[in-house]
Amino acid sequence: MAEITKKKTRMYEPWGYQEENNYQGAETILDNELEEFFADAKYDKEKNKIIFSNKDGEEKATLDVSEFAPSGGTSYTFGGGLQENDGNVSVLIDSSSENYISTSDDGIKISGVDSAIADAVSAEEERAKTKENELDEKIDNASSGLSEAIEGLIEKLGYQDNDTLVTTNEHEVAFGEYNISNSGEEASGQTIFSIGNGTSDDNRSNAVEVMKNGDVYLWIEGEFMNINKLLGQIAHEVYDTDSTHSSHFFDGE
Repeated sequence: MAEITKKKTRMYEPWGYQEENNYQGAETILDNELEEFFADAKYDKEKNKIIFSNKDGEEKATLDVSEFAPSGGTSYTFGGGLQENDGNVSVLIDSSSENYISTSDDGIKISGVDSAIADAVSAEEERAKTKENELDEKIDNASSGLSEAIEGLIEKLGYQDNDTLVTTNEHEVAFGEYNISNSGEEASGQTIFSIGNGTSDDNRSNAVEVMKNGDVYLWIEGEFMNINKLLGQIAHEVYDTDSTHSSHFFDGE
């Protein structure tokens, strides 16, 4: 604190000099000191000091403020949800936040996320299982309908899975009943498709027979005819083609 000092002044009077004691007050002294030393002050962030300069810009004094800041000179500015009340710092939770975040003396806690994810996964699995069951049911219904359609078609064709039909060649198919399956050495003698119209094992016959070489035979008016030769003969007669072509189109001729 500035002291009050006594200052002696000589006054000139007509009758001579006279000395008076004048006292300089603390306010005047403080103003002079401030003008001399505290005309300007600035904070040096690197040194963490306040530097005082006079009106001429000369550095006159410094004040180390590191001991006034926490954690070794680091200062903090509160914001972003942090608040201070009587030296206690707390965290605000936005009112629009979902109920997964809470605070306690132990810190910030996030809870309920795992169970929420588990519930979502369980719900999705249940939905997928329901869709899978619906799809399986549709497939089963479609498969059942297709099977019934095939069985109906087979039934209409007269195919029976019994001992009345015989096949002797690879990939051969037979319908009807009591058919004949030929298995010659040449393709022309190997049956690949037949519709049997026989009456017993001792009386087998085919209404239709297709050979491996493509020849087609039909039972027409009591005769088993090679349709390929018959059509060829008709074509030759209509278009007057090769007259030497065989006119025999009955089986065995």
